[in-house]
Amino acid sequence: GGDAAYQLGHTDAAIASYQRMLSLATSKQSPLRCDTLYAYGVALEEAGKDAQAVRAYQQLLQEFPTHEFAVDVRLRLGDQFIAAGKQAEALKLFDGALSAAQYPEDERYAMLRKAFALVQSNRPAEAAQVYDLLRQKHPNSPEAAGALLAAGQAYYRAKQLDLAGQRFQQQLQQPNVGGETATESAHWLAQISLN
Repeated sequence: GGDAAYQLGHTDAAIASYQRMLSLATSKQSPLRCDTLYAYGVALEEAGKDAQAVRAYQQLLQEFPTHEFAVDVRLRLGDQFIAAGKQAEALKLFDGALSAAQYPEDERYAMLRKAFALVQSNRPAEAAQVYDLLRQKHPNSPEAAGALLAAGQAYYRAKQLDLAGQRFQQQLQQPNVGGETATESAHWLAQISLN
């Protein structure tokens, strides 16, 4: 079936198998329908068939809005919409993922992507607040240091230079701050002092 073909790296064969299963009259009642829609969407996405993947993911959310896959599907769809320049749609999906996230890594990813979509929507002050919230809720996460730097950059773009400077100073005071991160923070502090 589709899963075996997918695991063997035969994405096109997997897509065809999932399509056959979903086209069966009995598939609407199948307990495997949600799993198949999800696998179909992922295979389409990996094959670069993004428009079809979006339709599969949207269908899954329409039919199974509270299924355990729904958070991951919202994240995947949000990323697709960011790539397509549809920030407003992406933001709705990331908010939906945040409200339903059961795992910290999903919440952190949704927060990072939401903040990125806000920056892309020319709403940097809101993005900075999301980055700050990520650091507040997940201070020891792998994303916390990057969120601190991103918050500073977003506050800078929002022309909130005091808040930006505070974030860059905090970044420089972090233990084990890396060379690139320290250089980046120092660069932004220099930009602030020039203003």
